[in-house]
Amino acid sequence: MKKIIYILLIITIFSGCSLKSKENKKEVDENIKILTSEAIIKNQRVENIEISNISLIYENKESIFKCDFTNKSNKVDKINDIRIHLKNKIGEDIAVLSGYIGGEINPNETLTITSSSSFDLTNAYSVSYEIIR
Repeated sequence: MKKIIYILLIITIFSGCSLKSKENKKEVDENIKILTSEAIIKNQRVENIEISNISLIYENKESIFKCDFTNKSNKVDKINDIRIHLKNKIGEDIAVLSGYIGGEINPNETLTITSSSSFDLTNAYSVSYEIIR
């Protein structure tokens, strides 16, 4: 069963983080950009959580980050928050998205997490995740 959680968004912007890379995004037209950086869209595992089906699209002046978040353990896991750190080429945070989960995730249960921002985040080069229990 999939639950959709719309996430409280916290954006932290640091100065000097505007490195651009055309090879990491595809522009469908001047209003739509799709992030294609393998360092962002590849599946990742943090502890017993698998993060997959990752996408970051900028459309109509809004970035939409979406991923599936699956408990791969054989136990119920309690998670309060997930922090999504979008980074530039030199590993500095350009934005931190924070999603409140605040509950239990059953074994093999998948949540679809969606965050949006009014900033164009398609210049991100990589991503890391922090789970807050």
